[in-house]
Amino acid sequence: MIALIFNAIPGELWAALGAIVAAVTAWLVAKRSGATAERDKMRRNNAEAYRKTTEAIQNADIGSGDADDNAKWLSKRKPK
Repeated sequence: MIALIFNAIPGELWAALGAIVAAVTAWLVAKRSGATAERDKMRRNNAEAYRKTTEAIQNADIGSGDADDNAKWLSKRKPK
């Protein structure tokens, strides 16, 4: 039964359907690739911001004279 339906569809229509499926597949792959690249870029930016903040906390001096105490105090402090 299904074979009769497939045989009833002309070859030109199969070619057109194949081209449409290929185009949609290419578009979806490109869209996913772009989304992945954007997500990776965001992760790199967040990691760099975290590194800079951590470095600033480690190098900060709030006047207590104890570097470990300074880092603990600054890490608990909420930014304005």
